[in-house]
Amino acid sequence: MANGPTGTDGRTADTATGGGLDARRLMRQHLADLDRRLAEKSRQGRMQILAWNAYGTRLELLMVSTTHMHEAVARDPFLLVGSRKFSYARMRRALQLLGLRPIAIELPFTPGTDLPDAAVEAAVRRYGCTEIQYRGIAGFEIRGLSKLDPMQAAQAAAALWGRVVRARQLLTRSGLEIDLASLQSGDTLLLWSRQQGHKPDITLFALMMLVLADATLDRMAEADAKTGTETSDKTEKAADTQRAEREPVGEDGEPDQLGSGLAAAFHVGSQLEVFPPENDRPGTQPVVMGEAVRQLRQMLAVATDDQLLIGDFQAPLVEGPVRQGKIYRMVDTPRFITHAQSLLDRIEGERMGGAALNRLVTYLTGDRLIEGVFTIKRYEIDRPDGRPCGFFNAKCTLHRLNAAPVFLGLQNERIRRAPGRTTTYDSPQPQPQMLWPDDPVTEADTPA
Repeated sequence: MANGPTGTDGRTADTATGGGLDARRLMRQHLADLDRRLAEKSRQGRMQILAWNAYGTRLELLMVSTTHMHEAVARDPFLLVGSRKFSYARMRRALQLLGLRPIAIELPFTPGTDLPDAAVEAAVRRYGCTEIQYRGIAGFEIRGLSKLDPMQAAQAAAALWGRVVRARQLLTRSGLEIDLASLQSGDTLLLWSRQQGHKPDITLFALMMLVLADATLDRMAEADAKTGTETSDKTEKAADTQRAEREPVGEDGEPDQLGSGLAAAFHVGSQLEVFPPENDRPGTQPVVMGEAVRQLRQMLAVATDDQLLIGDFQAPLVEGPVRQGKIYRMVDTPRFITHAQSLLDRIEGERMGGAALNRLVTYLTGDRLIEGVFTIKRYEIDRPDGRPCGFFNAKCTLHRLNAAPVFLGLQNERIRRAPGRTTTYDSPQPQPQMLWPDDPVTEADTPA
């Protein structure tokens, strides 16, 4: 059967009116056409596509060779920040500053009309590098994973993934959605939200708390089951004692539980997204790097088993990407924790560890001043790159109905004293809002 008359843009009349192809199939065809042309211009990764704009069916690209990327960013520090769709004026300023000309592509469709801007943006980002100035990132490290055999290590990693899935489902039931992205590297799992803004970041923080709570409850159940199966046979008790004496002892004087403990850290800061290749094209799963990731990895490096560290940061109180030139209200780490607490309160009634949740309370630790009032301790160490790394130690109390509370994180006296400086953080947040009466207070928490 002959095709209908062909229009000026190369499409048949049937296709243009939606007769030959349905809208979804037509969009996939447009994306395939766009991706093929972008791949040709990238020259197997030799060129980076940093910005775009469209004029009818003409797509203009700002492209820089990969070897000159650092030099280009040095000339324009905001070149990689925000949306890759530049306005006409922004594109011309960048081209003039870098001494470049735009690269033009003629498409068989109209970007923005036949294909949404968001789809074009996603396609272009895969062929370049994008900086997100403020985004939360959570990190988990499975302690002792390198000492396990491959099968045990795989089981430990799979168990952590299962906890992430269960935590996300629990948040969904509570009306909190999060679009998760992840990066697994050895014994470390990094998580972040593809959405940008204050609410996705505090939702990610809530998810991290639930993952830690799930891990602690499972370990408590395993300990209870082990206790219940013990016999009164003296010979077996003696054998158990001998085995315990041969177990490796950690720095805190307690036996190491290889593969069962987690250290966790959270930070909000700048990230760079790049897309590693899959076959001969950039993939769809980004890899994150940059200041926030370096800070997170440094915190995990000094953390001990079951410790929860939160970076010292300032984050804008805004939903969606940060816009250049606009002033935002900023919140510090203690205030961020308070906002996250409001989300954690929404999961009341959900079941974890065989009991319904009453409340999940998170706070930063410090010295006790008077009954019910604590300071906040801030820790700072020097990173290998010479920059300071400031963070806080956090604790979380999981309250359940008709069950004993569960404590997550470490008390001050159990924190490993890493080389660095310890100060009292001056925060405008009232301290009683960060406390919970059931949390045990030891003599080590009392200032001298």
